[in-house]
Amino acid sequence: MRKLILTEFISVDCIAEVEKLPGVAWNEEMNTFKEDELADSGAMLLGRTTYQIFARSWPKQTGDFADRFNTLPKNVASTTLKDLDWKPAELLKGPLPEAVAKLKQTGGGNIYVHGQSQRRLAVAKPRPRRPPQTAQLPRAPSARANRCSRLMRRFHWS
Repeated sequence: MRKLILTEFISVDCIAEVEKLPGVAWNEEMNTFKEDELADSGAMLLGRTTYQIFARSWPKQTGDFADRFNTLPKNVASTTLKDLDWKPAELLKGPLPEAVAKLKQTGGGNIYVHGQSQRRLAVAKPRPRRPPQTAQLPRAPSARANRCSRLMRRFHWS
């Protein structure tokens, strides 16, 4: 079964909006991470907004990474989009959890969810309860980070 993997740029205190991330500079470590991620990817799962942002930007990009990224199958969760210009792309049909479950059963590499959305919670499964670990991480410095930590512990994306 394919895994569903959420990938996004996020700060330590869980700020994921690119406009609010201060001074993010692309470096070789990030490049290697994204190359490895792309090599593992067999498809994308995108919401309407992320699809539209990517569709305006990525087809204009050049190079090996852009060529591979542009040719990945795109599965779009939207009830308002009717036409998808950035091919190959397909609108998911029916309730999102069931559509994603079917998608995970198909062949190919893992499915990467790019971007941030509250709808991603609809396809996440609650993590089974685990016994407390002996080593504890220090408490997060902010309320936002605490919420993010709880969310990350509660949901997994495979």
